[in-house]
Amino acid sequence: MRGRYHDNMDKWFHINQLMRDERIAILALQETHLDPDQASTLNEMFSDTLHVVTSLDLDHHTSKGVTIVINKRILGMKDLLQYKLIPSRAILVSAPWYQQEKINILCIYAPNHANKNATLWETIHDNLLTLPQPDIILRDFNFIEDPLDRLPAHNDNPNTVESWQALKSHLSLTDGWRAYFPKSLNYTFAQSA
Repeated sequence: MRGRYHDNMDKWFHINQLMRDERIAILALQETHLDPDQASTLNEMFSDTLHVVTSLDLDHHTSKGVTIVINKRILGMKDLLQYKLIPSRAILVSAPWYQQEKINILCIYAPNHANKNATLWETIHDNLLTLPQPDIILRDFNFIEDPLDRLPAHNDNPNTVESWQALKSHLSLTDGWRAYFPKSLNYTFAQSA
């Protein structure tokens, strides 16, 4: 997301409209830069339509930040639980879902630095031992597990991949894209450089 404004326009009005028009129940955002006061203001501004749950590193409030946005038009707010696993890097929300069920969503914004990235997965693993297990992880991992997903193809830091794979195994996760398209190349972002 890279902060709240673009060309002096507040991105949150567009997010509200997008979630309404596309009937998006839950949206996970990274690099939101929202401090608790700003999140509170957004929750007041969109009190009938959205609920914003955010985590920010208050020492570095102009960078990082993870946010989960709940569309109140679709989901109720009763029994919503939030767990801030790592400030500005990982947040878990347990939200009401179909009938009496709950859905647990983990939003992650991993650091670029390989050693910090590897440590992040270990910390998340340790924190999740006593919390609800995520049904869905939405993220910016800042590493690639499979060289096929990088252009040009190459391996990322082995410690990072190993730490991630330990968490992935613990949670019995599957890379949905890779499971359905084992040999496909389809990049969501390509740098011009």
